Amino acid sequence: MHQPFLASAPASLGSAVVPGTLNDSPVQVLIDSGASENFVDFGVCHRLNLPVDEDRSSIGMASSEISVETFGKTTADLNLLDRTYPSSNFRVPKNLCADVIVGQTFLRQHSSVTFMMNGHKEALTIATSAESPDAGRPAVAAADLEPTLFEFLLPDCKPIAAPSRRYSSEDTKFIRSEVQRLLDADIIEPARSPWRAQVLVVKQGEKKRLVMDYSVTINHFTLLDVYPLPKIEDLVNRIARDKYFSSIDLRLAYHQVSLLAEERHYTAFEADGQLFQYKRLPFGITNGVSAFQRSMDEFIKRHRLKKVYAYLDDFTVMGETLGARQKFKMSPRRRC
Repeated sequence: MHQPFLASAPASLGSAVVPGTLNDSPVQVLIDSGASENFVDFGVCHRLNLPVDEDRSSIGMASSEISVETFGKTTADLNLLDRTYPSSNFRVPKNLCADVIVGQTFLRQHSSVTFMMNGHKEALTIATSAESPDAGRPAVAAADLEPTLFEFLLPDCKPIAAPSRRYSSEDTKFIRSEVQRLLDADIIEPARSPWRAQVLVVKQGEKKRLVMDYSVTINHFTLLDVYPLPKIEDLVNRIARDKYFSSIDLRLAYHQVSLLAEERHYTAFEADGQLFQYKRLPFGITNGVSAFQRSMDEFIKRHRLKKVYAYLDDFTVMGETLGARQKFKMSPRRRC
């Protein structure tokens, strides 16, 4: 008889860990609403002889300073609570806290998922995207901030399709992985556009980053929006009046601000032999900085946030007392 491969899950996660099978072999499955995808431990793949492709990538954890390398992807039949999920897709990292972790890609298949916690308070229900149009969207995007990004175009502006580029096999796999991540996050979408920028793979130490090269396309025809950034000296003077402070660094901040539908075609780019465009503010675009700072200022003004200051994606929240500071809360976004 097969034995589970997990020595022991943390006791604090007991209510979210359930027995299941992967290709008919017993495993312990952690149901994690904070995980974006499904994961299976590398050791489990080895013992079950699951084929793992070589599409390596990094995944961000709950702390934005921590990332974990995955060794590729695999597919297997998952059975959980007498339900079968054939050909489920998993990323493969090492040293998971459970044999298998199922996240949002698994949970979204169901109308609802109930965790029995045996607490003394009444049941807590969190609305799904079907019940609330803002659910599942990043906090800033949910505020319906849609800046005009291409208001200042030169009179001779005309579409340009940058020549296609060739990439190494390693970079091609990275581009394909990044494009899929952006699609899954609803940041980009397939495009029909006369514009076409090309992508660059930039290395920062051991880490790679996908960059859009708009220098010969839309940036070439865009005048600078001179909306000012806050003066550091003024921010310091304001902050010095208070006693308690919090600093909040928005994750993937630009990507939390939606683009106007009629402006998305300007951001079109080629990747993996296809054409895509951004649904949200892209990095590398002229006036991205101005549009984002204006959006943050409008967000603070609209919600009448007191003693909250933004310098691009860095928010400073302060108060004379600890209670005053705690009135402003931003829920941490967990990544797995």
